Amino acid sequence: MQRIAVHLTPYQTIGVWGTPEEVEFRVTGAVHAWWHARRFLTGLAWDNIAAGILSHPGEPKRLLMLGLGGGTSLRTLRHLCPDMEMTAVELDTEMTELARRHMRLDDIGVEVIADDAYAWLRRNRRKFDVIFDDVYGVTAEDVERPLAKLDEVLPAIRRGLAKDGIFAANLVTG
Repeated sequence: MQRIAVHLTPYQTIGVWGTPEEVEFRVTGAVHAWWHARRFLTGLAWDNIAAGILSHPGEPKRLLMLGLGGGTSLRTLRHLCPDMEMTAVELDTEMTELARRHMRLDDIGVEVIADDAYAWLRRNRRKFDVIFDDVYGVTAEDVERPLAKLDEVLPAIRRGLAKDGIFAANLVTG
């Protein structure tokens, strides 16, 4: 893979690396998103995110993804659940535009809301079968989970879950 570009957004520096068949977004040394022209499984953490979403006891129809990145796990889900309604909330609009340009984000058919995920969640009045928290922030050394105030976020999660809905979160650190 070779470096295609480096983009400085208000939130992070994104290195775009790729070949004609695949693209990675690298942030502080970590692969933050991945796209391949023919593969939908990644062999990496994004497959585990998709599995967590699919652990819903029924067939989930509506998904809310808090934090979109490049949409890697949603691409996997689109192949496995072609009729699922997907909504994602992403703060970094430049990341979203890079994903549209380099990773065919618009092909997934996800509604993307440009906002702070937790602030949007507190205002939300829609119901979802699955709410998945994949929000990460960037420091000089690494990506990390923000410290959400559970007493503020938990009522919003409960309110946003449909009957028998599930909440899951990516807690990978380091």
